[in-house]
Amino acid sequence: MPCIKFLAILLVSLGVASLISGCDLARPKLHYGNGCKRCHGDVVLEDHDYPCVSCHSGDASAVTKKGAHRGLLKSPSSPEGARYACIKCHEKEVGQVEQSLHYTLRGEVETIWKAFFPNEVPPRSIGDVPIETPLVTLRGLVADLLRRRCARCHVFSRGDGYPATQRRLGCGACHLRPGPRQMAHRFLKEVPDKNCLACHHGNFVGWDYVGRFQKDLEGSFQVPYYGGKAQDRPYGVEWLRMSPDIHMRLGYRCTDCHREGPCQERGESKVVACKTCHPKLSPSILGHRPGDEGRVACGVCHALWSFNDRGRTLVRQDIANYWAWYDLRFQGIREIEQLLASNYTVDYFYWLPPVMKDPYSGEVREGVWYETFLERRFWPVQIGVDESGSLSVVRPILDLSIDYVDSDGEVVVESLVPQIKDLYMSYTPHTIGKADIYRTIRVMEYLEGVRDGNEWR
Repeated sequence: MPCIKFLAILLVSLGVASLISGCDLARPKLHYGNGCKRCHGDVVLEDHDYPCVSCHSGDASAVTKKGAHRGLLKSPSSPEGARYACIKCHEKEVGQVEQSLHYTLRGEVETIWKAFFPNEVPPRSIGDVPIETPLVTLRGLVADLLRRRCARCHVFSRGDGYPATQRRLGCGACHLRPGPRQMAHRFLKEVPDKNCLACHHGNFVGWDYVGRFQKDLEGSFQVPYYGGKAQDRPYGVEWLRMSPDIHMRLGYRCTDCHREGPCQERGESKVVACKTCHPKLSPSILGHRPGDEGRVACGVCHALWSFNDRGRTLVRQDIANYWAWYDLRFQGIREIEQLLASNYTVDYFYWLPPVMKDPYSGEVREGVWYETFLERRFWPVQIGVDESGSLSVVRPILDLSIDYVDSDGEVVVESLVPQIKDLYMSYTPHTIGKADIYRTIRVMEYLEGVRDGNEWR
């Protein structure tokens, strides 16, 4: 009889031990239909209620963590994971998105590369931009600028570390709700504006739609306290409140106009044009007349305001010079902000090395990229003539220069500027409202041959 009792106790003990070994902390409620639920019982599945292994792989029948995680795909929505997981049900979308601008960032890469090296074929994607270590050429310097400073918003990165910029990888950047792990499985067919703004913030198209203009970077322009309380900086920067786009005020989301755009190849984005919703324009109004079509962009008269950041300087420093840059620490990159803040009150003998991560590869390399501006303005709306000869709103996107200071403090490159004449590029401001009468008069002068469009800026 004592032997039977001992055997029963031993069997119970082994059963409990096997449950505990399955995860770090045994959970009281077990879902035996799916072994993953033993440790991940708080994960919420709404419209993708499939076995975990369908997307994550692994072994749901294993009783140990090591066994369950054998062959685990940690992030199925990532660019690499989507080729295994998402493609099972979304083969067309996965094939298209890999060629889209959101994956390749081809627009940004081509614009910067052609500006500095106009006679060369630019890299086709951010992943094709070369890495030069140690840095010895101007091409290596521009490539490093693209990889570690310009192209920080892409689907290979989880964001810059601020609450509103954090996002999932790959497809999940748009179609998964950001937040704790248990929220990570709530898939979104309709992409909310919050997900779009995780990348489209700062003085880029997107923030203007919700009526925000990023302040100058200097500390004297910041307002750290408001009403006696510390200001919240969910995007890492502060902003001025401006007039939102009329469509935003009427309740339209980004995707109401940008239908399936991010998942399409370049040139195939299904963007709704103004005439889609406004087909009947009064033929007596200037700019709406039949002969005016294609000669004037709608934003020329209807944009309430636009971004106009001038004199951008991008400086790579391989020397620790944190005191000099502390006043410009709110650059929207948490890595830089923490580096400057943590070394400000420390003797320079104990300064951390000046290194910065490549968001695409995850590699940490020597040198930190800082940014300054001559001025940041939101008025007046700048008008110019685009490549097709049409009047459009322009902004000085290529009004920039590059400097490089090596680890000895020597200025190796000073004021490297684009090799093109016109630094202004046309764009579509998302600040639409009632037409401005003054600009309408100027449009009339252009259409009647009285004024040259390039004389306006």
